[in-house]
Amino acid sequence: MSKRLFALILCIVMVGAIFAACNNQPAAPTTPATPAPGGDAAAPADTGGADRWSPSRPIEAIHQMGPGGGFDLFVRAIGHDAGTILGTTVVPIAAQGGAGLVALDRVMAAPADGHTIYVVGPEQIFMDIWGQMDLFEEFTPLLRAQHDVGFLSVRTSDDRFDSIDDVMAYAIANPGALNIAITNPASYDDVVVNLWASLAGIEVSIVPYASGSEAIAALMGGHVHVLFEEIGPKRGFIDSGDFTPVLAFIEDRITQYEFVAHVPTTYELGWEVALGRWRGMMVRYGTDPEIIQVLFEAMAESMQGETYLAHEYESLLDIRPGLLNPEEFRAFLEAELAAYRPVIYALDMFPD
Repeated sequence: MSKRLFALILCIVMVGAIFAACNNQPAAPTTPATPAPGGDAAAPADTGGADRWSPSRPIEAIHQMGPGGGFDLFVRAIGHDAGTILGTTVVPIAAQGGAGLVALDRVMAAPADGHTIYVVGPEQIFMDIWGQMDLFEEFTPLLRAQHDVGFLSVRTSDDRFDSIDDVMAYAIANPGALNIAITNPASYDDVVVNLWASLAGIEVSIVPYASGSEAIAALMGGHVHVLFEEIGPKRGFIDSGDFTPVLAFIEDRITQYEFVAHVPTTYELGWEVALGRWRGMMVRYGTDPEIIQVLFEAMAESMQGETYLAHEYESLLDIRPGLLNPEEFRAFLEAELAAYRPVIYALDMFPD
């Protein structure tokens, strides 16, 4: 066994321990600031008086992904009712480029007054580890809203692959020949697929694409054997019979949705990697705590509205609980940093 592989396996053990603790944290308390899950939209929280902070112009929610992607849809879904609650509009801004640095620069150029929100995911953990930003020195957690589940899927018309057993058999018989499409190199996708392949004891060829839609198109066109992606963006292809999900990166079988209830999980097959893509929001460090509380309450309330719940259901974003308040989100981010740092170093996964 190579030193690099040994280090990576040690990192996997660390990741499993850290995320087991993180994922088993208690649910957010049911308070006016954290609505109870399910049901109709919660009643508006007590505003504490007419002089409480309220936005004076539209709120920009800036993210680094493309328009129409998961982050963009997330902002539109949560911002629909949050804007009404706040008396303004929440505008998604897709600031692509520079591997996230364009979005970061735009957020940092804005004042810490609550009118600019940084929409974040695992990419920001990477940027902190790479020294491109200091997550807690420059930003304050607002909330985590989603904790998604990754899947491996194959093209249904590809007779070689009907199950994860077929995928494994091909990879074992053809070391390095199995092509797996992901979104972006040196990314969350890259880490998770590398971890899985190491645990499974197989060699694979990871093919990064600039967007999820391009990765989906690559599988549809037969340019790759397997696609790693969350279920939401490719659900239409599964419903149409074009794609077949073969592995879910989660601990237990998914019982809420019949069309994926048959899909085995990584933990079920002995591969203890269940890292999930998450989406959340932060604000500039130095933002008034009252502003943070007002924004959190509006976003949390919006997550109980019909628009967001429909988006959550359609994209299977309710498989795992998502909502964390600012304090809980900070603890989650600290766990993410502790989990990803040794993995990124073991894989030597740094930007050129």
